[in-house]
Amino acid sequence: MKASVTKTNTSFTLKALLGVIAIITISVTNFSTVSAADKTTTEVTTKDEIVQMPQFIGGERAMTDFILSNVKYPTLSREKNIQGVVFLRLEVGKDGKVQNINIKKSVYPDIDQEAISVVSKMPNWTPGTINGEPVEMSVTIPINFKLK
Repeated sequence: MKASVTKTNTSFTLKALLGVIAIITISVTNFSTVSAADKTTTEVTTKDEIVQMPQFIGGERAMTDFILSNVKYPTLSREKNIQGVVFLRLEVGKDGKVQNINIKKSVYPDIDQEAISVVSKMPNWTPGTINGEPVEMSVTIPINFKLK
């Protein structure tokens, strides 16, 4: 009796201060296991792939301008002098749509909610690609809430 299992595990995360665009070459490993009644072998195939990370249209400066013009410092946090950097993890879909926004590092509930609100208003990004094909990718961005 033969059974064949193929597993591909590919994960991309971009950690940057308000969006860094990168073209990187990474190595992706595919593991294939083939089992027979009395024989099991594991084959490892490695290939290079060209990865283009998602990009806010207009680049880093445009994203900073968007955030600054749309964020409203929450009143309660301002009164309590609460400051900090919220790290958000989001997915940029194949179509560039921002989706599945989650708090990766929290500051305070109303600040966290404001960060999610601003990011949810973002226009579509240029999607990430692997070998020129659009793919869904996760991105982590920080939003700094600081009182002057």
